[in-house]
Amino acid sequence: MRTLAAWLVAAAVAWAQAAGEESKEPAKEPAAEKKEEAAKEPEKPKERGSDGVVVTAERVEGEERLAPEAYTIVGKRDLEVRQHEALHEALRFAPGVHVAETSTKGGLTSLFIRGGESDHALVLVDGVEVNSDGGSIDLSPFSSDGAGRIEILRGAASSVWGADAVSGVVHLITKRGEGPPRVRFSTEVGRYGMWREKLGFEAGDDSYGFTVALSRIDRSNGRFSHSSYDLTTAAGRFDFAITENLWIRATARLAAEQSDQFATDPGPRFTDEDRNGEKREVDTVFGVEATQRVMDGWTVTVRAGRFDEDLRFDDLDYYDYDSTSKFSRSRFGLQTDAAVLDGDDLRLVLTGGAEYAVEELATSDSYSAGLGVNQRRYSRGAFAQTKLEAWDRLGVVLSGRVDKSTGYRTAYTGRLGVTYDLKETGTRPHASVGNGHKTPTMVETFSTNIFFPGNRRLHPEKARGWDVGVEQRAWEDRIALDVTVFENRMRRLVEFTGGNPAFENAGNAVARGVEVSLAARPLDWLRFDAGYTYQRTRVTHSSVPTVTFVERRSLIRRPDHSGFAGAAVEFFYEDGIPKDQRKDHPRVSAGVRVRYVGRRDDVLFHAFPASPERRKNPDYIKVDLAAEWWILDRNLRIFGGIQNLFSRDYEDIIGYPNDRLTFTVGVEAALDIAKALGVK
Repeated sequence: MRTLAAWLVAAAVAWAQAAGEESKEPAKEPAAEKKEEAAKEPEKPKERGSDGVVVTAERVEGEERLAPEAYTIVGKRDLEVRQHEALHEALRFAPGVHVAETSTKGGLTSLFIRGGESDHALVLVDGVEVNSDGGSIDLSPFSSDGAGRIEILRGAASSVWGADAVSGVVHLITKRGEGPPRVRFSTEVGRYGMWREKLGFEAGDDSYGFTVALSRIDRSNGRFSHSSYDLTTAAGRFDFAITENLWIRATARLAAEQSDQFATDPGPRFTDEDRNGEKREVDTVFGVEATQRVMDGWTVTVRAGRFDEDLRFDDLDYYDYDSTSKFSRSRFGLQTDAAVLDGDDLRLVLTGGAEYAVEELATSDSYSAGLGVNQRRYSRGAFAQTKLEAWDRLGVVLSGRVDKSTGYRTAYTGRLGVTYDLKETGTRPHASVGNGHKTPTMVETFSTNIFFPGNRRLHPEKARGWDVGVEQRAWEDRIALDVTVFENRMRRLVEFTGGNPAFENAGNAVARGVEVSLAARPLDWLRFDAGYTYQRTRVTHSSVPTVTFVERRSLIRRPDHSGFAGAAVEFFYEDGIPKDQRKDHPRVSAGVRVRYVGRRDDVLFHAFPASPERRKNPDYIKVDLAAEWWILDRNLRIFGGIQNLFSRDYEDIIGYPNDRLTFTVGVEAALDIAKALGVK
């Protein structure tokens, strides 16, 4: 495989050099002809996640500056400059978001937004939910391959997205194919015996778009023995306009992960090496949607999505402990968006929809004697939303939803958001209030395992929250500062107690804090960004004796203080490239990223029969570097990076040491197929 990759890159360099010798200045079309062609072209739908548009906040395309919700957008160019190959790496650089990775690659990677639980954040891939039942998710298998952008919404969003969107939503949107057929492939090497190969194809115009991204990463060893890692990813997207008023989109993503588990204790404590433990996971995501424009301003969309997760742990610990978990979710939905008013000063859009989902879970392990979980759960939901935009300044969103899941009462959620853009001063206040809910997992409810029996009397977890903030822009929008105050109140949180039943609605908690983000571009070739989060979490009521959920103590693994800062220099190609597109055509870029994670409560699990104990996990600072150089008319790219520059010894989760200094270096070749074949 490596030899083949090397030959492919060598061949691409030769082709790229030949292509680079051709004229760099594209033929300029007369302005009159352009206008004439534009007049003939039918109106086409907005590209999901295009510049200036946010999708996830309200489930429909809307202008970023008129969206009242608190959100962060990580664009394709940001992913390239920072070289974030994994989804969770990009999420670390958003205010209000904390990621905890269990040791090195392949370890359980949890997501916390605004102090919520690790199963309170909904994660979407092209609109398809990839959480397991009850909201739990391991981010480790999800890469950024093929991503056009990542949208991060902070705050309860169950009123539009349903259960599990309790504290926020993360949405990975695959890039739409565009331009002439083009192939990109790369090879990369790094510390810990790392080797990565990537292959991508992209093509598209106004009527269709096609994107394919393939990658494989191998790490033959890690910081400890028996810690190798493999991940294969395949992602694709296809867009096609069947007629002027009907278009379809289909997406797919596969992640196949295999990692050695070096810790002997299956609980969160690294005590000794386990030389035969192994984790294997295969996730598949499929989504398709068809949108029909009934008339100007009115569209109807039909969606279907499927998520499958096959997770296996083999030979963990000295006890030859094996376990399997197979989960699937099929979801079908209908959504309609109608612009009731669509004038220059007033725009009113009404959105409504309904969804139906089926979830299935089957688990077993070495000690359950066939008494695992084998359950199916159905859920139905309907939602409505009103979005008002007035005078190109005011944005108001009001949404509500009703959900019903097998075995639980009907849940009602809602959200109201308001923002007003004072263009004269560059000031934009924004505020929102809403609530969310989450059903317990099927293991928590139905497990028959003698070590963690389920509890059929569990109630869904609920939360309500609000935020108020101000965005200030200055210097012709070269500087943007946002300060947001938030509160997140959580009720009926489910905790593992170890009794019979092993799960209980333990009590309530609250998280309050401040999120600060800053983006500045003082020069066209220089940009800065920074963020800081202060959050104070507290258990306000606990009805069960458990070390992880203690009344008047902090929620574990959520720091009070965290922040990041970054700087990047970028020099661009300019010949023959429109000014508004130059930022996507770099020649040289280099950047530094600094991340700080403060002290936080955690629980240290000792080997049985010793009892676990609460401890403070120390703070740490991590510094990363990244650089790239495009040559041969952007047909060849040399890149590299250093992670954890000062080789800081730290643990996201106490007891699991993370990687020290690592580095990568690689080469990528891009090939315009038409040019290579001499086709004009």
